[in-house]
Amino acid sequence: MAGDGNTESRVRALIMPLLDDLDVDLYDLEFNGGRLKVTVDTPEGIDSGLLYLTTRAISREMDETDPIPGGYTLEISSPGLERKLRTPEHFTKAVNEHVSMKVNPDFGDHRRFKGRITAADATTVTVARIDDAGEEHDPVVVPLTKIQKANTVFEWGPTPKPGKAKADKSNDTSKGSEKKAQA
Repeated sequence: MAGDGNTESRVRALIMPLLDDLDVDLYDLEFNGGRLKVTVDTPEGIDSGLLYLTTRAISREMDETDPIPGGYTLEISSPGLERKLRTPEHFTKAVNEHVSMKVNPDFGDHRRFKGRITAADATTVTVARIDDAGEEHDPVVVPLTKIQKANTVFEWGPTPKPGKAKADKSNDTSKGSEKKAQA
């Protein structure tokens, strides 16, 4: 984690019981540059109501105990569809997901690439690189220490066929009926 590990440890110890009570998982915790970012989730995903309750509970506890000297900004969010991958646990949970990755200059020919995670452990992640044509290539084992930035990539479903949506609208007579009824 970037930032002050001691502060992060204090905050983690403070908020974990709150998250356990709410059945919410701590996805990530980062204190950097006066910003405390707490990322939370549940196995089913987190909705806005539960995120609100989590924010209130953490904010109240932080105000009462004041674990961080000086001023800071508290940010509580879900990881979103395209999740930042920073820890071995993040990579392990992302097996079979598509990712975008930037590695150190001293690692191979490609600094930036996309692929699908095929395996992960405490020290490495295995990625089947995907080229611009969508073809998957032989897996590459990347040490976690060589990764500068990685995140999952949300794959949108197929786009509707051209003209299909227009044809459906032209067959919809309900709008015409509504206009006639209003006249």
